Amino acid sequence: MTDVTQQCDCKRSQTNRTKKRNARNQKGLDPTLLLLLCHVLLVTSQAMRSASIVRGISTSFPEGMRSAFVCVRRSTSAHSKSCSLSTTATATDPTANTCKGKAQSSIDAHYQHLFSLALPEGQCVGLRLCTNASPPAWISDVLHPKEVAYAMNLPSQTSQDTFFVGRLAMRHALLASHTSSFAALPAVSADDAAILKDEHGRPTMPKGVLGSITHKKKTGVALVSSASTRRRGVGVDLEQTCTGRRSIARRILTEGEILNLGCVEGVTKEEEVLLRFSLKESVYKAMHPLLNQYIGFKEAEIIPHTNGTATVYINLKNGAHASLDCITAHWRRIQVGNAEEEDFFLTSASVSWKDGL
Repeated sequence: MTDVTQQCDCKRSQTNRTKKRNARNQKGLDPTLLLLLCHVLLVTSQAMRSASIVRGISTSFPEGMRSAFVCVRRSTSAHSKSCSLSTTATATDPTANTCKGKAQSSIDAHYQHLFSLALPEGQCVGLRLCTNASPPAWISDVLHPKEVAYAMNLPSQTSQDTFFVGRLAMRHALLASHTSSFAALPAVSADDAAILKDEHGRPTMPKGVLGSITHKKKTGVALVSSASTRRRGVGVDLEQTCTGRRSIARRILTEGEILNLGCVEGVTKEEEVLLRFSLKESVYKAMHPLLNQYIGFKEAEIIPHTNGTATVYINLKNGAHASLDCITAHWRRIQVGNAEEEDFFLTSASVSWKDGL
């Protein structure tokens, strides 16, 4: 009788456990298990996104001048804020940056590395400040005290941001000219040279280095090159390929240039107007340290070619161009995002003074 009773009790216990298990299944997964599963899915999703290539550079340089470009977008969630928002790899640096040390990572989280390119005119670096970045809170760790003080005296937040991102790009370009890759910026002391502006608005460069800066809102681009025994200047410019504004062709192009529009493969006539404008900006920036004079847009004719080079004709009204020797100009289309306004022309130029003058 006792055995029978025990068997009945055992069956009732198993039945009760089964009912409880079924009840739990009807209510859903255990909350702790569900939370763990969500965390695993979130981390897996972030890892897949961080490894995806989002955009590349469409380059137009001849084969020997091409640089590889990879932009990797990283998550901005709480799990990966210590990583750079994007990283690049060039032909001389096949490995992209990953998370760096804590101190530098917290700084890099405020701006994106867009590209680092070895152009014919020098090393070129592009950066972008993050939308929510507040430069004064961290910028003093990577810029010269005089640079920070200069920016803080500018009249608006926009002008401060453009100055900051331009100097950040310049310091990364100076570093990349030696390392050929992005690296943590070293601390800048008061004894180092400050990159400010001269009376013409040009960046004041360290001795033995030529440089030029351009920016669009929170995007900054810098070009650096070693100074040679010959007097020389370099220039860089960045322009959106489509602005949506009224054409500026009649204001910046000669009649000959207007008639010549439409000969660059893969570039519309409307885009070519902006490309020629950008090329002229780069050439004028390179010429200005040598001539120190105003140059009108129609005092030069520039013909861009499909291979990324350009032919430059200078005809200054006062004849000062007779003192100039070698003029080079190059261009490429770059994309740093998915939207149409993220499509740019990047142009660069170099101008040399004639020997013996």
